[in-house]
Amino acid sequence: MKAALKAHAVSGPLRVQLAMQVASTRPDDPAAPVKLASALDGDGESCSGVVSVADTTDDTYFVRFGVAYALQPSQSGLAQGDVTLVLSYTQCGKVAGSKALSLASSTSTDAYVAVTSMIPAILVQKVKAMVVARSLNGNFEWKLCYRTATTSTQNPSGWTALEADYHGAGEFCIPDTAVSLDSVMWVQLGVLYHSSSGAGDAQLDVSFSVRRS
Repeated sequence: MKAALKAHAVSGPLRVQLAMQVASTRPDDPAAPVKLASALDGDGESCSGVVSVADTTDDTYFVRFGVAYALQPSQSGLAQGDVTLVLSYTQCGKVAGSKALSLASSTSTDAYVAVTSMIPAILVQKVKAMVVARSLNGNFEWKLCYRTATTSTQNPSGWTALEADYHGAGEFCIPDTAVSLDSVMWVQLGVLYHSSSGAGDAQLDVSFSVRRS
């Protein structure tokens, strides 16, 4: 990403700086903001140059950018000014689909539910997901899955697990997971689930994003 920061009509010792905030699973529960690039003191303009945030955002699902502002170090009093932020970034992925699911099972045999439509496989080398699993009862378990279609979406394959372990209740950001889709035309993402014993159920809020490396 790259940003241009401008401060005009500044009075007092104002300092402004590009800032970023991430959230692992819910945008209403973000982490503390972090400052990026160099600070701008007083009137002026600056370009951040190219700033990579790939490592910072790897284990999170949401990100937003803004401006951090404060008095310059060792200064006091009141500072104010007109601040403009112009931001550009290279988009390497997109949200492929989201769904609120109400699931129940009374067997250890896996069941499957689709979250996305069929997606052209050429767009997908890695998958990231956000899941909030709540109101879980019994021994309900779930994990992410996918299926493919070689030449027609009307003739899909069986479902394949996207990860090794089952999950229970909680909030999960599943980091980038590589998938090999060179020999197929389409891919669809979903959730597989069962109850390890007895009956179980849960509410799952699921969102998938896909990208090319």
